[in-house]
Amino acid sequence: MAEIVRLTPEIDWENNDEFYPIDLRGAITVFGRTKRGRPVCITFTESGHDLQFDSGQIHNSFSLKVLKDIGGTNNIMESVGDGEPLLHYIRQRMLFLEQHPGMGK
Repeated sequence: MAEIVRLTPEIDWENNDEFYPIDLRGAITVFGRTKRGRPVCITFTESGHDLQFDSGQIHNSFSLKVLKDIGGTNNIMESVGDGEPLLHYIRQRMLFLEQHPGMGK
């Protein structure tokens, strides 16, 4: 995360030495705000030895209103890899927030 913080100076990320897993997946969410005050967050989950993040998309492979659709278990995950996929996601999210000024206030 330190490298992502360095590469995204336009976001003030929360500075937290300890993160705790939440929800049914054991996900960890990191919060930040753009210089204009818009919230940005990244939710991480480990899958085996691969660190993944929520891509912002969901799949509907389950019947509606079942346990698997609760708590983000239907999110499409993407591997952090070398950091480029995550950086791309953050940039796309920031572009979306700029194009939709009413979102995230």
